[in-house]
Amino acid sequence: MFKIHALFLKPAPGAPMRAVRTADAVAGHGLVGDCNANAASPRQVLLVDRRTLEEMALRREDLRANLIVDGDLSRLESGMSISFADVRLRITIPCEPCRRLDAVRPHLSREIGARRGLLARVLCAGTLRTGQAGALDAFSSRALASDWKARIRHIVMQVPEGQVITYAALATVAGVQSAYCRALPSVLRALAESDVPVHRVVPSDARKIESGHLHRLQREGANLEAGSAAHWNNARYFASEESA
Repeated sequence: MFKIHALFLKPAPGAPMRAVRTADAVAGHGLVGDCNANAASPRQVLLVDRRTLEEMALRREDLRANLIVDGDLSRLESGMSISFADVRLRITIPCEPCRRLDAVRPHLSREIGARRGLLARVLCAGTLRTGQAGALDAFSSRALASDWKARIRHIVMQVPEGQVITYAALATVAGVQSAYCRALPSVLRALAESDVPVHRVVPSDARKIESGHLHRLQREGANLEAGSAAHWNNARYFASEESA
């Protein structure tokens, strides 16, 4: 069993967390009023267990989680789901410790290790409330790879012929920080030797697309001059299986 000890919303990136008593969850989107609500992201909701905060002498808002939960989250794995009344959350990936935690306390990003929390998507809509009990569901979804490079490979394989995805959009779906965009070209070059259509991953500025990739995209029917019309709707990556 689980229980919501506290609820927070993040109005904007870097903004102070806002404590609330209730939060509306929208299926496939996230929490209303939270900047991480995004249909294409596996990072819609962050859950942290209260024991971690207490043992590490942290305030409720220090880990910038949406749900502070009583209960052992360590037994949850990607693909499992947890329900709080009508709201069902799909566990996606662990939240990586980042350097921003060091602003809370020096070396916190290193100290916290695997206890940073779990990220989730909203599968079923409803209202979350402090004090609300939750339970693990028998229902399960496809587990996401723990290795971000493996997630990149799987996502790129879904981009259809005649469409493209930008580096930034790819990072969003993979659930990695935008800083990873700098590493994506080398990761994609390594994947190019297999059957992964890496030429469909492009810079936001179409003028920077390599000529060889551009010609291949044109042969596939990608009309980059049409602007966003050529861009794959990356929200479909999660929506197709979750709607089923």
